[in-house]
Amino acid sequence: MVIVVIVYPGASYLANITFNRTSHDDIDDFVPYQGEKFNDFDWKLLKSVAKSHHGNVLVSPISLKLSLILLYEGAQDTTAKELAAAMNLPALRFPTRDKFSKLLLSLQERNPEYELDIGTSIYMDKSILARQRYASIVKSFYNVDIINTNFSDTPLSAKMINNFVNNVTKGHISSLISNDAVLDDNLMFIVSALYFQGSWHRQPFSIENTIIGSFLMSALQTPFMQTNHRFYFAYIAELDSKILRLPYAGHKYAMYIILPRLPGQVDDVLQRITPSSVNSYAWIMQEVPVDILIPKFKFDFTSHLENTLRQLGIRDIFEDTATLIGILHSKSTSRRLVVTDIVQKAGIEVNERGTTAYTATEIEIGNKINGETFYANHPFLFYIEDEISGTILYMGVVNNPQEETGMVEATEPRGAPKSFAQMPPNFKEQAAESPVPGYMDAHADVARVGIGINDRQNYFNIELLQKLAQIQRGNVIVGTGSVKTALMILAEAAAGQTREQFESTLRLSSNPDEQRSIFGYTIDPYKDATNNIELKNAIKLWLATDVRLLKNYSDILHYFYKGEIQSVNFNNIGETIKIINEWAAQQTHGHINSIIDEGFFSTNTRIILTTAVYFKGVWLQAFDKTATSLRCFHVAAVGCKKVPLMENIAEYKYAYVPSIDAQVVQIPYKANEASMLILLPMHNGERALDDLTRNLAFTPISAILASLYDTELLLQIPRFSIINKVDLRESLEQLGIRDLFQKNANLTMAFPANTVKVNAVIHNARIDVNEEGTVASAITGVSVIPLMGSTTMTFRADKPFIFFLLDNQTNNILFAGRFTQPDD
Repeated sequence: MVIVVIVYPGASYLANITFNRTSHDDIDDFVPYQGEKFNDFDWKLLKSVAKSHHGNVLVSPISLKLSLILLYEGAQDTTAKELAAAMNLPALRFPTRDKFSKLLLSLQERNPEYELDIGTSIYMDKSILARQRYASIVKSFYNVDIINTNFSDTPLSAKMINNFVNNVTKGHISSLISNDAVLDDNLMFIVSALYFQGSWHRQPFSIENTIIGSFLMSALQTPFMQTNHRFYFAYIAELDSKILRLPYAGHKYAMYIILPRLPGQVDDVLQRITPSSVNSYAWIMQEVPVDILIPKFKFDFTSHLENTLRQLGIRDIFEDTATLIGILHSKSTSRRLVVTDIVQKAGIEVNERGTTAYTATEIEIGNKINGETFYANHPFLFYIEDEISGTILYMGVVNNPQEETGMVEATEPRGAPKSFAQMPPNFKEQAAESPVPGYMDAHADVARVGIGINDRQNYFNIELLQKLAQIQRGNVIVGTGSVKTALMILAEAAAGQTREQFESTLRLSSNPDEQRSIFGYTIDPYKDATNNIELKNAIKLWLATDVRLLKNYSDILHYFYKGEIQSVNFNNIGETIKIINEWAAQQTHGHINSIIDEGFFSTNTRIILTTAVYFKGVWLQAFDKTATSLRCFHVAAVGCKKVPLMENIAEYKYAYVPSIDAQVVQIPYKANEASMLILLPMHNGERALDDLTRNLAFTPISAILASLYDTELLLQIPRFSIINKVDLRESLEQLGIRDLFQKNANLTMAFPANTVKVNAVIHNARIDVNEEGTVASAITGVSVIPLMGSTTMTFRADKPFIFFLLDNQTNNILFAGRFTQPDD
């Protein structure tokens, strides 16, 4: 890849330059889920159940929704409308199935650091027969089997159902059906079970530090876990409460605890919380040192949910008018389907090791502010969230850590607690403390929460790919490292508004030393190539013989960017083209033999800046050439097009990432210094690819990488080559770098005032991907003219996809591309 910039210079003075290379901070990659959350029903459920019970409460919204959605698939008329309205389902059934299919795909991901099992089955009496269409839908979209049994043999049927639940919950719920007689009056059971076991990330709690203290709402002494570590934390002014995030190992699940500042406020806080406000709280959290005191607790909770669901608007399923005719074909002995009860049993145990929950959850940590405290020695709310998909697994209220069972059978008003226990003496001041003065003001810039410096640098790379994809349909390859290098060198020459536009578009600091350090830790580490991986960056400024740079600028180019300067005779265009193209071929090892031609030159061209980036990588696990075969690649306008798909079965980092609605696989190169990231949208067509490209603007690369887990995968990707040559001027102007190309261009840090502007930014890039590995190179050219002159799991990439070449140490995007059709 090569970049060329043409400029006209002057003369100046350079003071002593000192370069302090700053080390890259170890920034926590926690980024709150940025997609649409499907949790309005969840919070309404918790509020309703909490009104009906005075003590501890625990519900699993996702387990209940997975059961209700199976009723919805067989419902019509009022019954279907009530279910859809209460659960905030899409207007059409297919988007609903799509939503739940993706949700289940996320929950079924496997990771050795946590355990989450989920299972749903439908048990039907032999007197009824499921419609074939219904059975096909629930199996295809929800992976639910319909099991026919004889409910008249109550012991056998009860044992079958209880064994299923016992297996999923690892023995924690051994008898969902404790009274066999309930089977006599029912025709069908929908059973959904969920089990979660997660260890705290970095094990912040130890048994040795656990103390005994008073929980303010109970006279009983209870064990409190305590620690002082950095956690994501915030004070929520509107609720007069603190929120704390406790992540589980595995970078996927976390427990959130919302603690009212004063005892006795938990009911009021719960009723005032809204789903939208909860989603926003995560964005104001900062990683700070927190002194934590949390009770160990363990309790089971049983909910009979008919009254609760009626309050939420789901009534018809319990009436004789229920319309569930989509579920079954009737036999003469069968009766009309109507729901008689909905029961949920849930349990949770929180201790120094982590959390076990049956109907269950998991999460991680960060950076800023000092000396916060979080003493949960009075009632609080909690929920466990899948942070990758935004799905809430468990929600609850702890009023008494030593209460081990609870049940909701009928709706009744929930009263205020009758008395308050005294806080341990050493905790009194902390419980009544006011929020840190200025906390909300000082940390209102939520856009940066959890975003590291490399994520900020990647924003431009992704935006550039988006713009090129809009302008140029078909296959696209852009050497983002080459483009950014050229623009950073031009930014060094810029001042005033021109410089500000560079800083805004490239996310550069106004401090030149920080800008130069970015270049240092992104490209510099690859100066020393190995046999298996090579990434080198070359920079050269070509000057007409009558042009002189300001000494300040030439020293910066030499010292910080290792750039070279060479005089050429622009009056002899043919010889100049030959010299520059030979340089490009040499830097890219013959991969790109031409960057400029006669059409590139103006009679006023006096300076050309070229940057070249060359990458060569050998797969860590090479593809077997004998396994490569012609298979369908789905091209929008053509349909099936036979192309050579490479194939390998090995362990790769892989996941379905809901926030971008795509499967993602990371394919490492030898030495593990770099990798290719392939993002495959779930649906076919250009629209799906465009949506994926747009979604990448809201999901940092670090968040995508954190969601991947080691998976034995049948990987199929096409062998492909892409060559692009494009003028980037239009794309850069749309991204905000405008003055550079106008008469008011201010490049006075390198050239005399108002004497030059950039005429073109020519980018030439190429990538070849085959069984052995990848070769990619890019050249970008920017021309500047005087203003006085002219103006197993299977990952089958058989449809269009987006790919990145990543530096594994920094997560920087080196090359970015889109592959839409073979032989383009």
